Amino acid sequence: MSKIFGNSEKHPEKWGLVLSGGGTKGAYEVGVWKAICELKIPIRGIAGTSIGALNAAMFLCCDLKHIESIYRNINLTDVLPVSGGIDPTKDVFDPANLLAVTKDFFRQRGLDNAPLRRMLETHLDIQKIYASSLDLGIVTYNVPTREAFRLFKEDIEPGKLIDYLLASANFPIYKTQNVDGKQFWDGGLFDNMPFNLLIERGYTHLIVIDINGLGQTRKMENAEKVYLNMISGSEDLGGTFEFNPERIAHNIALGYLDTMKAFHGLFGNYFFFRRPAFNDLLTKFDLETIQGLEKAGKLYGMERLRIYRAEDFLTELENRYAEVEKQFSAKYASKSKKPGIKELRKLMSTEEGLPAAVQFFTEQPAQHAAPVGNAIPDLRDAAKAIIALKNYRKL
Repeated sequence: MSKIFGNSEKHPEKWGLVLSGGGTKGAYEVGVWKAICELKIPIRGIAGTSIGALNAAMFLCCDLKHIESIYRNINLTDVLPVSGGIDPTKDVFDPANLLAVTKDFFRQRGLDNAPLRRMLETHLDIQKIYASSLDLGIVTYNVPTREAFRLFKEDIEPGKLIDYLLASANFPIYKTQNVDGKQFWDGGLFDNMPFNLLIERGYTHLIVIDINGLGQTRKMENAEKVYLNMISGSEDLGGTFEFNPERIAHNIALGYLDTMKAFHGLFGNYFFFRRPAFNDLLTKFDLETIQGLEKAGKLYGMERLRIYRAEDFLTELENRYAEVEKQFSAKYASKSKKPGIKELRKLMSTEEGLPAAVQFFTEQPAQHAAPVGNAIPDLRDAAKAIIALKNYRKL
């Protein structure tokens, strides 16, 4: 890692972190920050919009355990002043909740962000934020003038920082946020991924986090001169206002794992392995086979949000496959005719699809590259990998 993150007079590096907006999907950015701290990437500034701005402020003044605790214990009423009739385990904009939220919105003529203000006042240490050596940049949007406000912390009086953070995170279901007689809405309306804030300040190396929030993304300035590592969720992060604790915990873990993989701290295509474990797999199989084994693990729903040792991964996959293969063999034991191409297609979407494919390609290996194999690429790759694993165990 020292070669990647080293800093010298010949190669001065100014690392910045850019956090996009996306509501409660911001939990993913907490996992990212956890990985960045573990990797010791020398971040010198953070720019954020909406929940990205709130996270940036927290990263400057709160330790990770505190931030994780905030996210893991957050409730809908900590952010939105809504009445009953809302399922807090679903996204606020889920069809099941939309009618109740709409009623509250029109009854209040826009929702009040007072709950979110109280939360920020409880957890943010303004003095620490201003004492931090890290830059803090945020974006908000002046509604009447349609003008973007792109600010660093030194541009804001400490007593008004929370006002401007609320302005940056003022999703349009809220009433406009008033600061110094100006009315603001969410900064995502202008720039949901404010990398240019840091580029204009001389940052040369950017880690940009995309949590797929609503809003505009601007064209990057001097793109050819900037190192950019874009990190986004390797699977769906859920809704914009989804307060389900399991979803939030999932996104924190995924943010950590995705970031570790992005900087070669973890390896794998779908699953996650440390370097020694992945090297162990490479002593047994080629990359194509490893990817096929991961596809097989995905087909059988193996736990993804963990870091596997090589033998643990292979053993669990073998056990899951053996159980389904046993059921498949029993089902076709009395049949004189084994599954052919047509039946294989029918089995593709079932658990028995993989043992059917393994049997088919074992007996007809030339079909791997034939139209049959090309028509079911993921199942074919998984089957080839299972065959390779079986052959390896025979050595």
